[in-house]
Order: sequence, then C-alpha cells, then structure tokens
Amino acid sequence: MKWRRQTKYTLGGVAFGMLFPLSAWAIDIFQQHLFFSLDTVLQIHQQNALHYIIDSAPFILGLCFFVIGHPVNSLSRLNKTAMAEIMRFSEQLSAHSDIDSVQSKILRIISHTLEVERVGLWYYSESKDWLILSTMYLRSKGSIVKGATLKHSQYPDFFSDLDKDINIVSYDVRQDSRLRAFKTGYMNRYNISSMLTVPIRVSGVTTGVICLEHTGTNRHWRLPEQEFIKSVTLFFALMRESYQRMKSDILQKMIMNTMSDGLIIINSAGNIDSLNPAAVKMFAYPVEEGLGRHYSQLLPDLYSVPYIKDFLQGRSTENAGITDIEIDGVRQGGQHFPVIVSLNEMRIGPQLLYNCVIRDITELKIKETALQQAKKMEAVGQLTGGIAHDFNNLLAIINGNLRFLEQDFGVIDANTQELFNDARSAIQDGSELTRRLLAFSSKQQVQTQNNNVNQVLERFKYFISRTIGDNIQ
Repeated sequence: MKWRRQTKYTLGGVAFGMLFPLSAWAIDIFQQHLFFSLDTVLQIHQQNALHYIIDSAPFILGLCFFVIGHPVNSLSRLNKTAMAEIMRFSEQLSAHSDIDSVQSKILRIISHTLEVERVGLWYYSESKDWLILSTMYLRSKGSIVKGATLKHSQYPDFFSDLDKDINIVSYDVRQDSRLRAFKTGYMNRYNISSMLTVPIRVSGVTTGVICLEHTGTNRHWRLPEQEFIKSVTLFFALMRESYQRMKSDILQKMIMNTMSDGLIIINSAGNIDSLNPAAVKMFAYPVEEGLGRHYSQLLPDLYSVPYIKDFLQGRSTENAGITDIEIDGVRQGGQHFPVIVSLNEMRIGPQLLYNCVIRDITELKIKETALQQAKKMEAVGQLTGGIAHDFNNLLAIINGNLRFLEQDFGVIDANTQELFNDARSAIQDGSELTRRLLAFSSKQQVQTQNNNVNQVLERFKYFISRTIGDNIQ
C-alpha cells in the first residue's frame, strides 16, 4: 500500500512534467511549419539546445512529487492510525463513561500524531459569549489543563471567523490580524508560534473548537493535517451528541422507574409502546403482556369519551393536552378501580406519541368516604345535642310536676308510691341518657365503668314491662 501510493504521486509528477516538453516541441514545429515526427523533434533539438533542459521536466517533477508524496503518505498513515485509536475509544463510550477522560485520550493522540505541543478542546457557553476550555493536553508535560475562558468581546475577529465556520490556519500568529488580541498575553507567555483552529459544528451551529498550538519555529499546516483535524471535529460533535442522548435516555428511564404514578406511552395506533413499573403494578399486567395492548383494555373510559378519543387519534385541537380526568381503570382480571388521567401529545421525529400519566385514587376515595361519614356523624351529633337539651328541659318539668303531685297526695298507699318511684327512676334514666347524648354531641371523652347487668335490667324491669305490653315476656 505504501509503494502503491508513492508510485501514484511519482507517475502524477511525470505526467505533469511531460506537458512541458510536448508543449515546447509543438510550438517550435508549428512555427517552422513542419510535420510532427521523430525526425522533426530531433531537428528542433539540434536547432535549440534549450529543449534538452525542458525534456528533463518529467524526471524533475516526478522526483519532486516522490519527495513531496513521502511525508504526505506518512502523515496519511499516521492519521489513519490515530483515527483507528479514536474510534476504539468511541466504541467504549457509554452513558456511564467519563467523557472528559475519553476527550483527554483523543487530544493526547492528536498531539503525539501531529507533534503539537498544545491541543485544546473548547466549547461555547449557552449564551455563546464565552469559549470555555473543556480539556487541553500539554505534550511536553503529559498533563491536562482545564477551565480557561475566552470572552467574545475581547477577541471579536477570532470569534467572527469561528461563527462563519472558517478554519483559522496561522503560520505566524504574531503577524495574523485575527489573533492580534492574543499576542501580548497568551502567545508570548506560552511561546506559541503557529496555530490551527477548526470549528466544531452540530446541526449547522458552531458549538466549540479544536485548537492546535505549535511552539518554537513557525509551522506550515499541511492540508492532510487540516483534513485530519476536521474529521476529528466531526467525531467530537457526534460523540458529544451521542453521549448527551444516552444521558438523556437514562435520565428519562430513571424518572419513569421512580414515578409513583403510572406512566404509559401510547402510539398513534392506540397501542401501548411503554409502561413504567408503577403502571405494571397498578394494572397487574407483566411488561411483556402490557406492551402492544390497546389502551382501551386498561382505560376503557378514554375510548368511550368522544373528545378524548379524538385527541388520541390526532383529530383534536387540544394541543395543551387533557388533564385530571377521573375515570375507571381495569386491572388484569376485570377489577375496576378509580384513577385520574392526564394526557399530553409529544413527537419524536415524525412519530406521534401520547404521554398518559395515571394516578390510582382508590385510597383517596376511601378517605373521602370516611370524611363524608365523619361529616354526617358531626351533623347527627349537632342534631342530637339540640334534641338532648330539649329533652332534658322536658324531664326537668316532669320531675318538678311529679314532686308537686306527690305533695298534693299527702299520704299515699304502697301501689301509688311504687308508681311515683318508677316515674322518678325513668326520669333519672332519661337524664342519664341525655347526659350521654350531650357527651356524644360535644365529642367529650366518655369515661367507661363496670356495671352489673342484672342491676341495670332490674331497674328497667317495671318500665320496660309497661312499655312493651303484656304479650312479651
């Protein structure tokens, strides 16, 4: 492969060199009105010895192209080797990788391949007012430098060329007007003589640069070197974009997996593309059984409501989505349970998807029922308190009148006295009942005590017997 490439360069030089003697022969033959033949070529050589010098052009140019092609060929091989190493690092890159470490290794490869003292990777800030040094490899020290910044307003010519996607190829930085602002501070401090800066572009936007800073004598940046760095910038752009995408995917999965609410992703056909662990638990469907099902099997009410159905089929103008719909979900096995659902539309490229967040409100419904029951009991308590007060007033009147009646009777027989005693006992029982009702209505803490059931029944025996009648014993 090496000699094949060298041969191509040499033959190219020879072919180019042949143009010179052929042109010289043609001019002399045409001027002398001769026919082109071997004899006429020899004749014009005898007439003008300059042709012998011109005839050496193919040999000289072939030799020159051979000499020029040798370092180009060597550089090409080095570039291929370096790119192979870079690709090896890229294959090892994952979302859990240390991207700074990968970048440092790639910059080290560039530095040693092209024999450049300083190779830096700079990225724009979000406002694009600053370039921030992500990583710089120093070849002589074998170390990494980070954190330097360049402000747009301080180096306008430099930033202007970068924004135009122009490579800054500088043989002598001290004479380059674009780098004039760097001269006194940066260039002199680090003895930088030549610089090659290539923008990194993602989707047509400059996001950063790779900067090669040569120290010592001035250096001409050859075209293969520039092309090599251009290839590396494309690689950095793709690597960073891929890394950010991987990190984003992991973050989305973490969010989905840690959500307490159920989350299902519905495609434009109405089938489930994804569901998180909370949704799996909520609907009691294993992941492999849940995927591909139509959403109506889990949320039939969504399919039955016309405007929601239209939204999920892309026929609705509800661009903001649908939030907090209370419907029933259906678990595997047919068990219904209450849920609140929110729907949002999202696009991933040309694909239309629907993000469905589901909250199980079974416990909330139980608490609401308990709260309603508590409110009912509170209302009953208030009503009971009012009745108890009125009833207590009636008992007080009855008790007072009973005393007056007993005084009016004077001496009474045993049967009448028993009736008075039963009446007083009933009034006491009524008062006790009233006290308990008042305690219930005011939510007072009721003191419990032990009672003899026989005694309680004995007290109520005569009262109950008169109330329920003689037909019940």
